[in-house]
Amino acid sequence: AYALRYFEHGGKAMAYGHEEKPESIYHNPRLYPGMFPWLYPYGLGGFDNTRMRVKLDHISHVRANLLYVDRRFQEDRCFPFIVYNQRQIKNCGHGGYLLTQKGYFDDVARKIVDIDREAL
Repeated sequence: AYALRYFEHGGKAMAYGHEEKPESIYHNPRLYPGMFPWLYPYGLGGFDNTRMRVKLDHISHVRANLLYVDRRFQEDRCFPFIVYNQRQIKNCGHGGYLLTQKGYFDDVARKIVDIDREAL
């Protein structure tokens, strides 16, 4: 009810456009420079960037960004949360992959096939 009144009295909202195909969080050096252009001038310095002279794993790269001298990564309101969220997503996917590699494959496959669709 409140939202409807807000718009009836001239309230405004901001909409974000999006592409037909979503961006991948895996091996995408343009992702973070695209999301945070104020943190990555000239679109460079994102994770998995092949142009970097020193290769860093993801965690080391995040740590280096958060310890950057001008504190822009530390002081950004969204950067730490998005990095942490995407790390959790990647860890969940990785954990599921490892689970199916440990001799539990037949059991996991059977459980997936037998899922009650009504329960979903």
